[in-house]
Amino acid sequence: MGQILNRAKQQKIGFNKQVKYVTRSVRYNTIGYDELANMVASDSGISEAVVRSALKALQKQIRQMLLNGHTLKFGNLFYLRLGATAKSVEDWDDVSRELIKRLRILVKPTGKVQEAIKNIGFNTIVVTPEEEPEP
Repeated sequence: MGQILNRAKQQKIGFNKQVKYVTRSVRYNTIGYDELANMVASDSGISEAVVRSALKALQKQIRQMLLNGHTLKFGNLFYLRLGATAKSVEDWDDVSRELIKRLRILVKPTGKVQEAIKNIGFNTIVVTPEEEPEP
């Protein structure tokens, strides 16, 4: 099972700026398109060129399906859908596109992934103010 590294450090929080320890997961590098294609090719035995073509086609279809309002299920991993946050109005005549404040892509893990997440191990590093590097 996976291991997540967390880092706890002092931070001013809230409107009264209390200093407390805040824990956040450590982020690693972003896996890019080329690196992903390379990893899939080496794991599957399929040529990298074929993997790149498949990823490009998949990317195009995902974009199109999301923009058409479909929810996409990625096997036993997660669901992907477009979500909106909008202002409410009392009268039907006032409903319009301008009420939408924000559009975003929502990712919801499947039950199997949610169950796996419960079993992830956590390691936490506490950084004291003396150990914090100067900005």
